[in-house]
Amino acid sequence: MIYVISIFIILTFIYFYFLKKESFTSEIITNVPTNYNKMILKDAIEKINTESIIIGLENPNYFTVYRPGTFTTSLIQLVEKMITPYINKINTLTETSNILDGIDNVLLENFDLTNRYTIDFFIYDISKYVKTRIICIFLLKNNNVKLSSINLSNSKYIDNKMYIKEKKNNIGNFK
Repeated sequence: MIYVISIFIILTFIYFYFLKKESFTSEIITNVPTNYNKMILKDAIEKINTESIIIGLENPNYFTVYRPGTFTTSLIQLVEKMITPYINKINTLTETSNILDGIDNVLLENFDLTNRYTIDFFIYDISKYVKTRIICIFLLKNNNVKLSSINLSNSKYIDNKMYIKEKKNNIGNFK
């Protein structure tokens, strides 16, 4: 008899657990955003990519890789001049407040009349406290800059409510 009561109690707990879980999920689904023109970052990047150009450039004459510590002031100013309009466009499309938060790598490839810049940088949303890594490819010819592509790179939104708890005496093993 005790086994039957125990099984009944366990099944009751399981039932209420899933009942609570389903009500939570349906509550999220029913929250409809009030502004339908607002895009998420991924969609904004895809929209900007549809406006970019594609030029097949192969076999550069030479290339130079710049990493933090090797950036010149003129290179930083040129990179900021190239990426700032697109950060502003992302802000407009997503209704966010992103700022440039650092340049990680710049690859300069020199072709006869064109330079191709592959820029790996971070933007920081000051309202959500989220950092996002973006890679852009720009073509520079006669002081005329064209965006070739823009992509999210290793970017994943992590909610501030998520935490990693460390087990006692086992560094590296997480719950």
